[in-house]
Order: sequence, then C-alpha cells, then structure tokens
Amino acid sequence: MAVIYLGNRRIKAEIGNTLLEALQKGKVNISSLCGGRGLCGKCKVVVQKGYENIDYRKVAEEEFLNESEIKEGYRLSCLTKIIKDGEIYITIPLEWLRESQRMVIAGKLVPVEIKPTFKKFFLKLNPATLTDVLADRDRIQKALESSIGKLVKRIDLHVLRKIPVILRESDWKITVGVWNEQEIITVEIGDKTHISYGFALDIGTSKLAGYLVDLNSGKIITSESVVNPQTSFGEDIIARITFASENERNLEEIHKILIEKINQLIRTCCKRSTILTDEITDMVIAGNTVMQQLFLKITPFYLGKSPFVPLTKSHLDVKARELGVRINKGSYIHILPQVAGYVGGDAVADVIATELNKTDAMSLLIDIGTNTELLLGNREQIWACSCASGPAFEGAHVKFGTHAKNGAIEKIWINPLSLEVSYETIGRGRPTGICGSGIIDAISEMFIKGIIDRTGKIQKKEGYRRIRNDEFIVAYASETALGADIVITQRDVREIQYAKAAIYTGITILMKHARIPCQEIEKVFMAGSFGTYVDPASARNIGMIPDIPLNRIEFVGNTAGSGACLALINKDVRREAEDVVKMIKYVELAAEPNFQTIYFNSLNLPNENIGEFPTVQNLISKYRFQR
Repeated sequence: MAVIYLGNRRIKAEIGNTLLEALQKGKVNISSLCGGRGLCGKCKVVVQKGYENIDYRKVAEEEFLNESEIKEGYRLSCLTKIIKDGEIYITIPLEWLRESQRMVIAGKLVPVEIKPTFKKFFLKLNPATLTDVLADRDRIQKALESSIGKLVKRIDLHVLRKIPVILRESDWKITVGVWNEQEIITVEIGDKTHISYGFALDIGTSKLAGYLVDLNSGKIITSESVVNPQTSFGEDIIARITFASENERNLEEIHKILIEKINQLIRTCCKRSTILTDEITDMVIAGNTVMQQLFLKITPFYLGKSPFVPLTKSHLDVKARELGVRINKGSYIHILPQVAGYVGGDAVADVIATELNKTDAMSLLIDIGTNTELLLGNREQIWACSCASGPAFEGAHVKFGTHAKNGAIEKIWINPLSLEVSYETIGRGRPTGICGSGIIDAISEMFIKGIIDRTGKIQKKEGYRRIRNDEFIVAYASETALGADIVITQRDVREIQYAKAAIYTGITILMKHARIPCQEIEKVFMAGSFGTYVDPASARNIGMIPDIPLNRIEFVGNTAGSGACLALINKDVRREAEDVVKMIKYVELAAEPNFQTIYFNSLNLPNENIGEFPTVQNLISKYRFQR
C-alpha cells in the first residue's frame, strides 16, 4: 500500500492507481475537466518526494507542462501511476483546486395556481370502541373519503407501521398526507397541515441547483447550487457514459457520488431554513437524458451508441428511499419526461418556464452548457436538438481556462488602436484564469480588432507587444495571481471555434426545419449560468448566435430549475410537461444530410457565409478603418 502525503493529510493508495484516482478517493477537490483522460491539463500536482514510487513522465504530459514546471516536479496526476509501495509527498497549486463557482440558481418563474401533487388533510376520527371495531386503516380511509370525496386505497408500508400508535397517542386527531390522490404517504399527530415542503432539483451536466419550496404558499424558501460531483469522471456527458458503461462498479460509483451530493444539498437548504429533511414530502427532478439515467442508476450505454435511445420518454415516479435520497420515507420523486437523444426533462422544464409552448411569437431558447439544448418554435410546433458544444465554455481545453470563480477574467475589451487590454475579474481580484464569458469576449475582441482573421488564425503584427508566438497576452505576469502571463493561444481559439460552430449549426438546422430565416425569430431566451453572463454581442460577433437585434434577447436564468419548481407547485404542470413532449419534434443533427457543410461553414468567424452577419461586417469595417 502506498501513502500520499498532502499537507497534513495522509491518503492511502493502491499500486496501479493514478495519483488522480487516489486523490479523488480521498475526496480531494482537484480539477479534472476531461475525466482523467490526459486531455485538459487541469489536474497538475507537484511531486516533492517519492519519485521512485511513481512511473516516468509521459510525452503526453509535456504538452501541458513548461520547462520550469518540469524542473519543479510538476506532473499530470491523471497520467501518473503509482508503481510501488511507499510514501509520495505532493502539493497541489491553488489554481488547480476546484473552488466554489459563481452559479445561477434563479430563473424565470411564471405565476401558477397553487395545486401541489402532495396535500395534507386534518382528520378527527371517532375512537374505536367495543361497539365500533372498524379497523384503523379502514377508519382513516373512510374519514379521508368523506373529506376529499375519493377513496385512497394505497397506504405506504412505512406509514402503516406507525398508524396504530399514532392514532392512540394523538387522541384520534391526525394529519394524513396524500400523494396525487392515490396514496397516503405520511401520518402525523395533531394538525400539521401548515407544514408542507417540496424540493425541486436541476441536475445539470456541470452543476446541481436545488430549491426548497413551501407547498402551501408556492414560495421558494431557499435555494443552493453546487458543482456536479460527477465532473470528476469527466466534464462532458460522453466521458461519463464511457465511465459508467465500463462495469457495474463504475455505474454504482458515479450514481452514489451524485446521491451523496444531492443529500448534502437538501441538508444545507433545510438547515438554513430550520426545517427537517423528513418534512420534505415531494420532489421533482429535471435533467438531460444521461443525467436522469445516472440518477436512477440505469446504464447510459445505449445513449452513447447510435441511435441514442433513452430508457423512457414518459415521466417516472419513484420512491425516494429506493434511490437513497433522504427526504420523507414515503415520498415520491417525480422525474420529468424526456424528449429524445440528449434532450431531456431539463429542456421540457425550459419550455414550461418560458412558456414557449404558449406564445405566438417564433422564439429560440438557448441553454448553453457542456451539452447545449436548443429549442425553436411557438404554440404551434417546437423543434429541438442538443449540441455537443463541449466543456470549452467551462474552461476545459483552454490553456488558462477556468470555472467562473473569484479571480477569473469575465469581461475583456481591446483598444482598437494600441491593442492594449482592459478586463474585469470576478471578485475584482488579481487574475487566475479566464472563464467562459471572458473567453467569448476575448475571441470576439481579437476578431473585430483584427488580431485574428476569419479563419481564426492569430496574425503576426510588428510593434504590438501583446502578440507573440501564436498567442495573445491578456494579462501580464506582474498583474496575475499566477506569476505568469495569462494568454489566449491559437489552440484556445480553435477550441472556441469548434464549440460555437456546434451551437450555430444546431440553430441553423432548426431554422431550416421551421422554414424561417433568422430575421423571423422574434424572441431569444438565453438560459443557464453561462447564458446569463455571456455578452450577446460577443456571442453574435463570433457567430455563435444569429445576427438579430440584441433587444430581442431575454436572459431567463436557470429555467430548468424554475420549471421543476412549477411542476412541484402545480400538478397540472406535470400533465403539461407530457403535452410539451408531444409537441416537440426532435432533430438528430447527426442524421442531417447538410450537417457537415453547415458545421464547416460555421467554423469561420463569424461564418463562411459572412452575409448572414451584416452587423458584424459593419463592426469590422469600422474598426479596420480606424486602424
């Protein structure tokens, strides 16, 4: 057995494990955006002692390590295997630890009638006597039927076990909780009708957002968001499909780590609101198809193979205790219905929250993330697809890319004459990297100001100190918290081109199916954390979104989360979700005959078909004229 020493921590590790695997088992929050495949370079550690117990540095590591780092003992932990028993002393540079991120929890929340699926009823029962020997269960069911006009036949076994004692301790005055008018799932002493809570959860590829809701008032009491712990197995869904599909142990591991984090999220919200977790009696889940199947511990293997078919399209209602989710033992978790491919319940929640299914205006909804969902339509028809935009917007595959956390550069402006840079960081501290919105700003500014051409190639310009060796300096070492220049490299530009091309290709194909030009899109909803902070002008300038008037764009926040809340507050919304699925026409991009042509055209800035971006053309002319 090997032992890794990290500060005052002692982590046991097995021979054959990588340092990353050992650190993850020891619950060390080290970055690994590619899931330990040696592709992102974000899991750096410094080996101080114990070199003889690890294997030699690999050629693949040298792509991410400079000469000074190699001399100092830097290694990529995902590519460094433990080969012998013994002691290994390491440190982890601060920039490679996963810190808390800025996340968007709130979203557009339309008013709905308070009509929850779970409801409580206070019953005053006649005590059992020698002349009235009606069984306890029958007595409750009869009184409840008189109250609601319907016989509720099912009673949760956990509740049945409590009934005899509770009836007599309460002097036959009890509160019963009924789920969907079909099953009694709680029984309490006295009148507890004023205590009724639910929990809505958006399981995003990168983040989890939880909402504690008062089911009597329909108000969100508190909310919380955390990084999806499954990112340690890969930032994108393909990496997680690969990991979970390898064997049952991996599926159990990736499921368990998610459930543990969800329970932590629930406890945090309850503690903050002085509410018991047992008082949560209903729950709604929204997530893409892969996230929902991993939540249920169902193999996603066939979602990773053509024709990318999920297990089910309809909603599911599952007992929380069967999944290990620690809310009331009798409670159900409602999992929103899915569309197809990777378009899941989160996209359905997006539609409900924005009322895309009720508007006459032709509207486009863009939920940007590692897996970007696109929906285009109105009350007549909605077309939907998902794009493998990848984790570049989350900082992966970008040399100084980082999550949206303190120190991340989030806004950039370049002087058109001197090419000097002004920037803002989250928290206004010294720069530690560039987050997604900053990367989009940087590529936009570099293109409009002539630093990169339409193919994305960095131009050599004499007399401009920030351009050197196929990279552009955003912040000098003297300004940063890293002691090194923060730059945009040629490879970084390419990564963003791939990601933005995937999104614009999806939008273009949806417009073709709807048979409309971009000018007929009357409303654009920008959803999700990234969509909230990205500058739409920058997104347009690089050709990620169509060239439409910016006043048509509305930032709606986390609509997947708010849609899940609506389904918690009003049970009719759950039926509406099923209707939404029926009106959505799924478009499989891989099956589109013109996909490759559209995608390759979209790689250029803003597009090979520059006429589609007249506003951008004017901007280029303006700034090139100034130069």
